[in-house]
Amino acid sequence: MNFTIEQKWLQLLHSPLEANVLLAMEMKEGMREINYQPYLNAYLKLYRRFFDKNLQTLEPNHILKLNQRRIDASWQNLKLLPTEIKQLKKLEDLQLYSNQLEELPAEIGQLTNLQCLGVGENKLKKLPKELCSLPKLTGLALFNNRLEVLPAEIGQMQSLVWLHLNGNRITHLPKEIKALQNLRELWIQTNPIADDEIAKLREWLPNCQINF
Repeated sequence: MNFTIEQKWLQLLHSPLEANVLLAMEMKEGMREINYQPYLNAYLKLYRRFFDKNLQTLEPNHILKLNQRRIDASWQNLKLLPTEIKQLKKLEDLQLYSNQLEELPAEIGQLTNLQCLGVGENKLKKLPKELCSLPKLTGLALFNNRLEVLPAEIGQMQSLVWLHLNGNRITHLPKEIKALQNLRELWIQTNPIADDEIAKLREWLPNCQINF
C-alpha cells in the first residue's frame, strides 16, 4: 500500500467540493495499489441508512451529500447508527431527532470536527464514553430518551456550551460535570432529580443557567 497516494485520494473522496469527489472517482480506476472498495461500500451503507434504503448504485452526488458539514437524518426510523459514521470527517452538525436509536456507536468519537449533535426523541439508554472525547462539541441535545446516567467522562467535554437532558430518567449527574466551565445552559426538566442534587449542580456550575 502506498500510504501517501491513498491519503491524497481519501482527501479528494472526503471533500465537500464536487470537483474533488469527481476526480477521486475517476482516479480510482487506475490505482490498483489502493483497495478503495471498502470506502465506497461505507458511503453506500451510510446513504442507504440516512437517505434512501433502496439505493443500488453509489454516484458522486451521493458521496458529496454525505461530505457536507451538516447532515439531517431526523425522522428516518433509524434503529442503528452505522459504525461507518467515522468516515464523515468533515461533519460539524449531525441531526438525528425522532428516530428509534437505542445506542450510539463508539466510532462517533472519531468525528473530531463535530460541533453540534442532536439525538433528542430517541430511545437511548446509555452513551458511549467515546462521545465525551469530541474536542469541538458545543451543543448536545439528548432530550426525551431513556437515559438513567451519564458517563463520568462527560467532564472531558470542555467545549460544551449547552446540554439538553430534559425528559430522561436521570436521578443525578456525575460530579465530573463540574469541569464543564464553559457550560452556559443545562436543561434537566422532567427527570427524577432531587432538590439536593439540583443544589449540587448550582454549586458546581455557578455560571450555568440550570432549567429544572
